[in-house]
Amino acid sequence: MNNQEAKFILGAYRAGGQDASDATFADAMQRTQADPELGAWFTRARAHDRAVAAKLREIAPPAGLREAILAGARAGATQRAWWQRPQAWAVAASVAILLTAAGVLRRDPAELDGRMAALREFALNDLSGSGHKGHATAQGALKTWLNADGGKLTVGQPMDFAQLQANGCRTVRFGGREIAEVCFERNGLVFHLYAVPRDAMPEIPALARPAILARASRAAAVWSDSKFHYVLATGAGAEALQRLL
Repeated sequence: MNNQEAKFILGAYRAGGQDASDATFADAMQRTQADPELGAWFTRARAHDRAVAAKLREIAPPAGLREAILAGARAGATQRAWWQRPQAWAVAASVAILLTAAGVLRRDPAELDGRMAALREFALNDLSGSGHKGHATAQGALKTWLNADGGKLTVGQPMDFAQLQANGCRTVRFGGREIAEVCFERNGLVFHLYAVPRDAMPEIPALARPAILARASRAAAVWSDSKFHYVLATGAGAEALQRLL
């Protein structure tokens, strides 16, 4: 296990210490003791998470949030993923509002539409899911574009949706729509690019300037161009993400 892998695992560690005895984190925790740099990063990450939690406790939840959650739970009896349930959009939008109001999360100053924020939440959750697989799977012209040293992903995407699906990692679903995921490496770091055609989700307003959300080592940015809405996610932190935007 290297430090990037340890950071990815520790990104899910709860700030209150509830996971101290969880074997999932044991190897990564040992590295924080052996590596001063990693230990300092983990101390900062936990302080950040505690600050977020404290801010969220100060905020009154939006009206109707409890009812929306209960409605989503009832719909969950069908075993559909949360992002495929219409009721979950309201919950995700409410969570996005709460996180924005906390004021301690790193993000772009652009005010996000709730559905775009929900798309970013989907990517962050998918990134840390136990079933998530695929590193550096891009092929052909897509691989050349993604791996270009210093290249910015906000310009010059050369392919259509069918080509993204054929040359990428996998196809996932969000809100009943297909999203192409492309996994790639840049300078030794792993990134995951999700793309959904704008005409498949016309209800989401275009966002020309990327909006970034960081949570410990995990970070995701959303933006749009003339063809797609995008999410770029990584376990390597917001600074690594910003270098690609």
